Amino acid sequence: MRLLWIALTILACLTAARGFFRTEALAGHDTAAYYVSQSEFHENLRAGNLWPRWCPDNRFGYGDVKLQHRPPVSHFLAEPFVFLTGRRITGVHGAVILLIFFAGGGMFLLTRRPLGLPCAAVATTGYVTANYFLANLYLRGAWYEAAAYAAMPWILWANEELTRSDRDRDDDKAAYGRRIRFFVLGALVWVALICGHPQTGMVFAPLAVSHVWLRLRVREVRRPLAWTAGAFAVGLMLSAPYWLAFRLEMPYVRMHLYDLGLQSYFRNFLDLKRLVFDAWPAQYQMYTGNTDYLNRPIHVEMLGLNLWAIVALAAGPFFWFGRWRERRTAGASLFFYGWTLGLITFALPLSWGLWERLRVLQYFNFPWRALGVASLCLTVLMAVTLRQFFVHSRLSRAGRAVAVSMVLTALIVGAWPHTVGWSGQVTEQSLQPENIRLTDGIPQHFHTPRWVKNYPIRPAEQDAEILNGQGIIENLQRGVTEWTLDVRAETAMALQFNHHYYPGWELVSEGGPTVEAQPAPGGWMVFQLPTGEHKLTLRFGSTAARKTADGLGLAGGVLLMGALFSNLFRFGRRKSKKNADDGGEVAHE
Repeated sequence: MRLLWIALTILACLTAARGFFRTEALAGHDTAAYYVSQSEFHENLRAGNLWPRWCPDNRFGYGDVKLQHRPPVSHFLAEPFVFLTGRRITGVHGAVILLIFFAGGGMFLLTRRPLGLPCAAVATTGYVTANYFLANLYLRGAWYEAAAYAAMPWILWANEELTRSDRDRDDDKAAYGRRIRFFVLGALVWVALICGHPQTGMVFAPLAVSHVWLRLRVREVRRPLAWTAGAFAVGLMLSAPYWLAFRLEMPYVRMHLYDLGLQSYFRNFLDLKRLVFDAWPAQYQMYTGNTDYLNRPIHVEMLGLNLWAIVALAAGPFFWFGRWRERRTAGASLFFYGWTLGLITFALPLSWGLWERLRVLQYFNFPWRALGVASLCLTVLMAVTLRQFFVHSRLSRAGRAVAVSMVLTALIVGAWPHTVGWSGQVTEQSLQPENIRLTDGIPQHFHTPRWVKNYPIRPAEQDAEILNGQGIIENLQRGVTEWTLDVRAETAMALQFNHHYYPGWELVSEGGPTVEAQPAPGGWMVFQLPTGEHKLTLRFGSTAARKTADGLGLAGGVLLMGALFSNLFRFGRRKSKKNADDGGEVAHE
């Protein structure tokens, strides 16, 4: 039976991912932006930029800093597929498939030990076929959010293992080594969450903290907070090159219009009627007739709960009291039930006052995003409720196997029609850099520097030009973040690069000083050159904010490596001391 449950969970993951086993692009509200960002990400890596930040081809080739504000995890996952196949679309799809299996694997490991293999199979299948997750994959195209969805169960599993009692272990080295492994895992999956979708992390972090608190009430563990808090702290440090850099430099762009200024949470509270009765659309091309905060037509949505989630909410309280109560799982049932109700309330209009007073919540943008974390809670609640039912039922072992098989089959069959996907309009040819420069990008203004007064409406006729003075520009080679050119200045002249200025751009002259770029009227880069011949390199360097963020990330890496080697050092020294003591005793005799 063990192989059957594992096979069915793999089938569930394949069902959730089947729409991505294609080479053409998928349709979705945000899918085009993902494909374009992946193309720019790939060009940066080809140019040797290990942490891509600048998009040279966006805004009709004038460039912007979109990659600094986009979560990088899914793009890094896509790159091996891009390098192997040479196709950006295939790379993005390969990353999403990995995330789906990563989500399923995390839920399986989280529930296998406390609930047993059959209930873990049900939990895994429910998690990867939850309506909200499939809508993120095939309707909204919210693949960054899918990365956070995949990381959440791994964090809870790492916390559970870090807070497990080791009183019954005689081998201190094995116990310490296990903690080190899960400490490293916990730090890495926190990185995956923060660099996958930080908005989801804002809501999930309190749940993770309360989950550790729940574990501490029922377990006696030595220094548990040091392990769990340490894993979070190291994960926060490792992800600093993303979150710290874009937060420190957010005043340079117009992201405030998206995060706070538009106050889009007003239009995105959850409707209880939709939560219960919302249905999947028959085709993606349908529209609701309404427009969003950017006056774009709103695509059909799916914000309803699965039938199994509604059943779990209705049946859960029956197992808290009286003869139905099971002490082993009652606490977990109450915990995840309470969090589910809290998250749904958080997304309802009645929480408007909370959103208004705590402006930090507005970075979360859309209240209904809480359904992602709620789907995690509902999945565990469903598996716990099923186990409680089996404990109190009179079903034989074979009867339970048949019941679990029927539940798994129903979940997979129910999700099958919603995972086919619709073909989009993006092509591999349109993702080539020269073709991206023919468009203004999506969306138009959030990542454009604030000092740009007029948005470009067409590509520049030439990449660099002489504003005043006399001279000739020769051998201009435009790269991703580095341009080279020769200039013969017959008189003192002003050289303009038709590229958006952003802190970090600097002009290096062979044999001359390095000059930091400054914004000219309109937002381009202009440099004053004296008479003579100049070999110039325009490059996108670092800033104090980025150096600080990169340094914090490097420090987190050092701590992580130190944790890995601490096991060898700690017990190696203890063994050497013991041998020395034994030798002294022999000499004394």
